[in-house]
Amino acid sequence: MQKQQPPQESSPDILSVTYWRKFAQHRATYIVLAGLFSLGIIFTFGPGKFGGNGGGGQGQEDGASRDATILTVNDTPVTRVQFENGWSQIKNSQFGRMYVGSEAMSASGQGMVLSRLISTALQVGEAKKRGLTVSDADIDKAIVEFKTNMSKDGKPISDAAFEQAIAQQGVTLAQVRDDLKQTLLPKILAESVGAGLKLTDADLEKSFDEVKTRRILIPVLDMKNPEAGAMPDGQAQKRIEDILTKIKGGMDFAKAADQYSLDQSNTNSEVDKVTKKTIKTKLGGLMNAQSSTPKADQGWYKRGSYEGDLFDNAAFALKKGEMSGVVKTQRGYQIIKVEDVRRNLPKDYVKNKAVLLKSFKEQKSAKPMQDLMDAQKKAAKIVWKDPQFQWRYDYAEQSGNPMMGQFTVPSKEDKDKLLAELRAYAPKHPEDGGANLVLASLLENDLKTTVGKFDDPARIKVRDEVISAYELALKKTEDKEARFKLVQLYHEAKQDDKALGQLTSIDKQLSYDKDPANRYIYQQLSQQYRMLGKPDLAMKIDAIIAELTAIAAKDAKEKADAQKQAQTPPKKSPVVIEA
Repeated sequence: MQKQQPPQESSPDILSVTYWRKFAQHRATYIVLAGLFSLGIIFTFGPGKFGGNGGGGQGQEDGASRDATILTVNDTPVTRVQFENGWSQIKNSQFGRMYVGSEAMSASGQGMVLSRLISTALQVGEAKKRGLTVSDADIDKAIVEFKTNMSKDGKPISDAAFEQAIAQQGVTLAQVRDDLKQTLLPKILAESVGAGLKLTDADLEKSFDEVKTRRILIPVLDMKNPEAGAMPDGQAQKRIEDILTKIKGGMDFAKAADQYSLDQSNTNSEVDKVTKKTIKTKLGGLMNAQSSTPKADQGWYKRGSYEGDLFDNAAFALKKGEMSGVVKTQRGYQIIKVEDVRRNLPKDYVKNKAVLLKSFKEQKSAKPMQDLMDAQKKAAKIVWKDPQFQWRYDYAEQSGNPMMGQFTVPSKEDKDKLLAELRAYAPKHPEDGGANLVLASLLENDLKTTVGKFDDPARIKVRDEVISAYELALKKTEDKEARFKLVQLYHEAKQDDKALGQLTSIDKQLSYDKDPANRYIYQQLSQQYRMLGKPDLAMKIDAIIAELTAIAAKDAKEKADAQKQAQTPPKKSPVVIEA
């Protein structure tokens, strides 16, 4: 059978998300410049489609609907074509794989586009209010950046080649320059906001501080926190407080971490070379201690790595040997112990200090800009013209920005608001598969926390609503994980005939794509066939799993052999000297 091909990445050009990420160079600056997606050439050139696989929504593509206003920001209109082209750029970017294939993930990405549109409208408005303008020199510099990024050798392409490239998009150089007067305004505003930031060499050196940490984590149950053992906020807080009491009473921190922490990274799995069995060991709460991490780096954590500001602020406030109290972070409640501290300057620090300081200033200047935008957003008058866009925006605001490693923990009020919004919208719009998938996912969290047996009326009420949402979603979109969840729910409701129907549907789809990459799906299929009392069907799936496993092993061996052969230098022919 023909294997499904992964989405192709677009080559970097002036219209691509890849370009703007390179243009920003640094993560913090990228957050500020994200608004450049939202106006001018980025969203004006070229057709975009909102619909189809990973598209979501109602998918109208006629000219009138694409030019329609979908929302206003302080009376400034945002059009559907701006949204569609922005979403098209993300789907075709190097990040696109994160957002296609699942309507729920697509909805998060689409909401992120809307968030950028709103932020950019606010940034442009604020820049104009401050009397800021884009100079010809700013435009010239940006065009040089365009030309450089479009080349293969790091040198700007010629004026003629550049004009030919943009002509293929249906625009002229004059139009590009005119658009840049708007699209560069957020950058000019960011530079203005960060101009007064005073940072020294000492501040730069401090940014390379690291702490060697152990931690105990009790994750909080919310829509983005499906970690094993996650529990409601109040219950999680009580659990961590009880653990802290035990440690203060004399219990060893590492032992407490192994016994009570629900941090999945506190377990290391290795395959024994002799027995071939997987051996799992606890790590005593030591961070970055998996076998894949070099020993010199195990336990060390750098500010800004991945845990978020709440964790960083608590960890870096501790001295060597100190332990925190209960700290609420983006992932849940934690207790942090710092075993050592160090300043880990790069080997080439002195040589590259000027470049590093410039980068550091760019990162730090993003913070006041972000604070300004947060304040502007809260005060903004945003009027939605179409509910299918509004719920996507609200969903993304609760999800953060995975492209930038940003994740948020929404408040109960925000979660309840989104749930109420989707409960009102999704059943009336069965064509919007993403809405019903997200609704089902949110409701499942309620189902997990519903106390009672399977026949408890409160649980049955929520369960039936989840089933209904999944059923509506699957009429519009395909999602195998949703089908597997439905199987579990049908089985709980003693509707095994419907559950079997879902498995049959998955089985039929997989028959057209026997790819080793689908082994995990086949394994779920086998397990659920057995759950429904169908061992004969499970055995057939097991045979396919064995076949795919053999194919994967063969492919891996061939790849390894090819790499080994490529690394082996060719044998030199003997030199024959004739008499």
